Amino acid sequence: MYQIVLYSLEEVEEQHAKYQYSPLSDPKSFDKYAVNFIDMRDERIWEYKDYRDDGIDCIEDIKSIGKLVQASQKATIVIMLPQNIVYAYGLKHNGEYEFNKELKAKIPFLEMSVKILSDTKRRLEVVFGNTETMIGEKAINSAFFFKEAQEEAILKSSDHKTVALKHGNIIYTGLDLENLKDMENFLRKVGIATEQKRDNTPEWLKEVNMFDDEKQGEVIQSNQVQIEECQQEIEKAEQALKRNLRYKSILYTQGDELVEVVFEILSEMLGVDLSNFEDKKKEDFLFEICGKTVIGEVKGVTHNVKSENISQLDVHYQSYLEENQEKNARNVYAWLIMNYQRKKPINERESVHENQIRLAERNGSLIIGTPVLLNLYEKYKNKEITKEECLGKLSKKGLLRELDL
Repeated sequence: MYQIVLYSLEEVEEQHAKYQYSPLSDPKSFDKYAVNFIDMRDERIWEYKDYRDDGIDCIEDIKSIGKLVQASQKATIVIMLPQNIVYAYGLKHNGEYEFNKELKAKIPFLEMSVKILSDTKRRLEVVFGNTETMIGEKAINSAFFFKEAQEEAILKSSDHKTVALKHGNIIYTGLDLENLKDMENFLRKVGIATEQKRDNTPEWLKEVNMFDDEKQGEVIQSNQVQIEECQQEIEKAEQALKRNLRYKSILYTQGDELVEVVFEILSEMLGVDLSNFEDKKKEDFLFEICGKTVIGEVKGVTHNVKSENISQLDVHYQSYLEENQEKNARNVYAWLIMNYQRKKPINERESVHENQIRLAERNGSLIIGTPVLLNLYEKYKNKEITKEECLGKLSKKGLLRELDL
């Protein structure tokens, strides 16, 4: 049987005969259970009525649990860190908090609280960073991971960050384990059986080889190697899928997040370096390639392409030509890369209106929708098209269409 210690039993939605739920203020002895989960994810744990930002109201409960942890001799204890939730302090008369900070701004305080909870003298080094880890068939998020802890690291995320480590009988994790199934899958992932069975077999008996013991041992060893090789392939595939999701994010994002991924795509597809581009709050990008100058805007909007979007690009385009009169306008490309109607599925987005296409043609600029940009990039990644051919397709005016690829 397992115990789950959480802030309040009011939040318990699942009941299971194998699980004992206990409030943070009144947990049962840990050694009564094979595994104890201490859930620190509730926002109410991270509140402080005082106007200083150096404590939490339930600190005495945390200290008491620390004593239970110290007294435990055989139980496995899993401490579940919170996500990047809000730490609130300074309670006003109306019941609201005057101040709040994200926990990522209070990492030393988070480390100290977990240290008190686990009653340990070792330092737990926590780092903010959103990661995903496959647990069972589900991608589990984590807002915090741990600084490399060598042999203590027992689980890494898809981008090789330590999201669970073990010290003695205590497991620390930043994974957002939302339900009983997540918790059981997590235990399996880190090598803890979800059903504890007593094994009375003496160790020396395992050294007595009889019947086909050696043959079966060889089968296990051979298949274990295959499992490890398959696991490596799975991890590579997960990384590739995550990378693909990042590219596809330009179909729904906006702002800096959109610009960052568009820059990555342009840099690889065209062989240009945009890492040193200095944003002077004018155009979003400016670079030289094959004797051409490319100036552009990147936008993510919920509406369709508007004339004002094209006109804004034209202002940057004309300003550049005025400041660089030695440039031939035919060698200066103006690109408007737009994730328009970004909240709609691709097949429900409207076509760019002919009025906007004609305006772009008159201004000598090119409208590039992010779905078309992705398809062009996919052709480049699949070696169906070269860098030079990509640039050629991007040298037209008006609107880049699927038929142009």
